[in-house]
Amino acid sequence: MLNLGMSINSMVREAWLANNKVNKVFLEHLTPEMLSIQTPAGGYTIAQHLADMSNAAKYWLSKLENANINAIGNLYDENAEEFIAEMNLERIRQVFQETTDVILKELDNADASQLVHKSIESYMIHMLVHDAHHRGQILVTLKVAGHSIPEENAVWMPWKS
Repeated sequence: MLNLGMSINSMVREAWLANNKVNKVFLEHLTPEMLSIQTPAGGYTIAQHLADMSNAAKYWLSKLENANINAIGNLYDENAEEFIAEMNLERIRQVFQETTDVILKELDNADASQLVHKSIESYMIHMLVHDAHHRGQILVTLKVAGHSIPEENAVWMPWKS
């Protein structure tokens, strides 16, 4: 039930945290062997999807003046001519957690007028939708390759609790 006393910012923050719990479900489900599986028709590998998820959140946050995102590692080789993604699953999990922590801290002190988005909430919702898109691609990739997917209840429970 919707708590009408909760501010929009608090509601969006709560959704952001639920989204990150779902990302953790995916990251815990994945095995190192799954990272190199490519999306059908020549799309990203699962590792590239994960790198793009992390990079997009950091990229848009970098538009804030003095945003402290340089400490967060990248999940791809910035100097490579092609998109080479991190293949160490523990490192991927670590960067996802660091990204979540830094972004929440930065947004708590952000001047929304510096964002490319209309508001902090718009940025956060954009990242929620972006993550959902990539998680969908990852699910299709796993299914087509004959691998298991995360348990449905584990994926949806963060949104229900």
